[in-house]
Amino acid sequence: MAETIDFAEFYAREALRLAQAKTPTQLPGEADRLMYIPLGVAAVIPPWNFPCAIMAGMTMAAIVTGNTVVLKPSHDSPAIAAKFFEVLQEAGMPDGVVNFCPGSGSSFWRRTGGASAHTLHRVHWIKGSRVGH
Repeated sequence: MAETIDFAEFYAREALRLAQAKTPTQLPGEADRLMYIPLGVAAVIPPWNFPCAIMAGMTMAAIVTGNTVVLKPSHDSPAIAAKFFEVLQEAGMPDGVVNFCPGSGSSFWRRTGGASAHTLHRVHWIKGSRVGH
């Protein structure tokens, strides 16, 4: 749990730091600026054998950078992600920012309508042969 809290704090602090982005080089006659923009929907697919800290870290990284999340935990360990989702709701996370989608990999892809690059802009997953099946 301590590592999960560390991830949440790290990403929150990084969001504050990145919000203060300064253009590194300003050349004469230019009006440059640097800003970070959200990319869209991120699918977070954490592993069964490290279901809390990695899941929370990948989810928080997407959230603090302005993206929405489809959280699909391993079908072997969905309870921890479900509790994490409850905590986010209790903390006031707006509806639709994180979407909890438990189940097998194949049912996930069916429920998302065979999500493609047009709907999912980022897929965060830890190596596994059955993730996309």
